[in-house]
Amino acid sequence: MPNDPRLPVTFAMRIWFIAVYALMFTMVLGIWARQMREAEAKAEFDRVANYEVDGGTAAFMHQAQELTTLFKEANTTGEDLTIASLDVDKFKQVNAHYGHLAGNTVLLGVTETINQVLSHTVTPAWLLRTNGEEFTLVFPKTAIQAALPVIQQVREAIQTSEYTYHDRSLAVTASIGVTNLLPSDTSVDDLYARADDAMYLSKHHGRNCVSTDEQVIDAPSEVKDYSLYRYFVQGVYDISFPKHQKVYWELLLRKYDPDLKRFVRPDDFELPANEMIRLIQQLMAVTPLHNFNLNLTASQYQDSHTAEALQAFANQLDGPNHLTIEVTDVVATTGTRQISAGYRAAGMNLLIDDVGSDNSFELVHSKFAYVEGVKFAMQNLRRTTKPDELLERVRFWQKTAADNDLMFILEGVETAEDLARAQQMGIRYVQGYHFDKPTDPTPKA
Repeated sequence: MPNDPRLPVTFAMRIWFIAVYALMFTMVLGIWARQMREAEAKAEFDRVANYEVDGGTAAFMHQAQELTTLFKEANTTGEDLTIASLDVDKFKQVNAHYGHLAGNTVLLGVTETINQVLSHTVTPAWLLRTNGEEFTLVFPKTAIQAALPVIQQVREAIQTSEYTYHDRSLAVTASIGVTNLLPSDTSVDDLYARADDAMYLSKHHGRNCVSTDEQVIDAPSEVKDYSLYRYFVQGVYDISFPKHQKVYWELLLRKYDPDLKRFVRPDDFELPANEMIRLIQQLMAVTPLHNFNLNLTASQYQDSHTAEALQAFANQLDGPNHLTIEVTDVVATTGTRQISAGYRAAGMNLLIDDVGSDNSFELVHSKFAYVEGVKFAMQNLRRTTKPDELLERVRFWQKTAADNDLMFILEGVETAEDLARAQQMGIRYVQGYHFDKPTDPTPKA
């Protein structure tokens, strides 16, 4: 019935219903897609946030037991066993600049990078996550020379990879130390200790390289211009004196940036001992106070040549009156006790820096027997800790130091109120912007 006047209405209604259903379908599809994206984002967030849990104690204990079994079998049969200790370079800076989740993203990415390399090699190998940014590569029935090409591939793969966090690309490198089973090894800890020593050798030679027990492989070829470096100084004060007597200079390394035309914090603090000594001698020529607190990286502290040079310098007639070593990265390798004993024999004190922030009580309490003091840096915690909680932490570390007969230095004293509180608490040694900022005492050209 083409002339039926109802047809146009029915046709229009049909079009309207189709349009409504299409709109509803589009809305439902959009909601579903958004929920899927949110679910994927949450899953990725959970994966990153739970990285420490997923790679935690149970998995580590299981793999550590497997490694112990491998060690016993190889020790009995005389078969080869090679392990490599891998440490992500400057990982604490990633955590400090971008946050814990960014750090976890990097660790997840590094884990995936290593596993991808291992999955494409015929050399038998597996990955053990040791602690934080530290990993162990295990090569059963493999001599060190056969394992080295794979280990070098791992280092190169990490160097050329980028790990994305919130649209930001993060790049890292790794320092690796390699060792193999020796007839004299009595436990797997002997292997771990040598691999760690070799890894710190890589750190000391510029990072991003592989070292064995005896030599560095593929060390970075960059030549540093040491003339750009200088120690700035900041005072450590004894406030038990009425006039708050300055008793030490803390030495803070800076590097001249020609583009900015000023001194800045360097990316790399790994100076050899002779250059550190040269910079200290520059200061001794311009300041009458010759008591210095020298910051060392973990690899510098573990290096026996650095220790011997600094000990000899501390005992020279024209050397400093007192030279104290500050270490933030507390490590334990086979040479720790000997090196600590050597510094003490030279009349040098050892301080653990940044306790309560970078260094928890659980991490450092076993090292108290080898040091003379601890430093608590309030400035590291002000943004993330309520004033009352911060004060409780200060009290805890002050008491911990007293209970262990250790010197306690409160860093980050920035106001008269901070100073008054420290005096009320009976704290003797303080440091911070209330007294002075890091400055360059050498004459300007």
